[in-house]
Amino acid sequence: MPFKYKAYNDLLINLGRIDFTIEVSELALRDFFDQMRNSGDEADFLKTKSTAHKIYVGYDRKCIEEITHRTTLSHIAFVYHSVESFFYDFQREFNQYCAEKWSFDSGTTKLTQCINFIKEKNPQALVEQLLFDVFNHYHQIRVKYSHPKTVSDKELKNKYSQAEKHSIDLKKRYRVNNSPKEFLDVDFEDYFLFTKISKDLCLNISSNCLPPVNQFVEIHKFNRFKKLSPVLRQKNAISLELKKLFSYLPEESVNFVDEIYSAL
Repeated sequence: MPFKYKAYNDLLINLGRIDFTIEVSELALRDFFDQMRNSGDEADFLKTKSTAHKIYVGYDRKCIEEITHRTTLSHIAFVYHSVESFFYDFQREFNQYCAEKWSFDSGTTKLTQCINFIKEKNPQALVEQLLFDVFNHYHQIRVKYSHPKTVSDKELKNKYSQAEKHSIDLKKRYRVNNSPKEFLDVDFEDYFLFTKISKDLCLNISSNCLPPVNQFVEIHKFNRFKKLSPVLRQKNAISLELKKLFSYLPEESVNFVDEIYSAL
């Protein structure tokens, strides 16, 4: 199991809460519009519901036709904001262990800066291109939704083309039928795909950037294991602590355990 920073576990908690809220909302929305379609008079149905719940909503056929699309765009924006929080939390957490302080600059996406940073720390780091391309596609959709004048159709098309070339692999891995889709066609399946891609991408980032050892050892008080003997007991204790705090399994963490032991 890969090394999981607390920032990653916090992301999973946040996305889980968002998933629950959005999925319940989606159920309610679909049920509501099924009732409306079967009512025989959509305008009267909406008026009755408005009166019952004391929320006035005027009947607008065009808005009704667009609501699924607009709702999905807002869902995608929620997911992106959670991932952006992960980038900042990951940065702050890493900086706890690092003599130098890493910060984000303007002009480049935080994802690109994260990847460049971990490659600087670990030249062998590999962030899967599929995850990068698909995430960037939905990020661009989120920007278009939130700041429509800042994104051109050409930019949207370019990001979509990069993501769409992975469509066969995405269908196999994430069991989607017809995603990713372009800005005007996104639906609930795109939200589902973006959530899965975000989790895998952030895990990829987390697992490729182990913290520097010296400050890490001090913060998590690994020195308390020095009293154990023989050496194997010390290393086993370190390994168990890594599993407990960072879900890092013994068979994966051998080299890092050795580094920690040498720093005690």
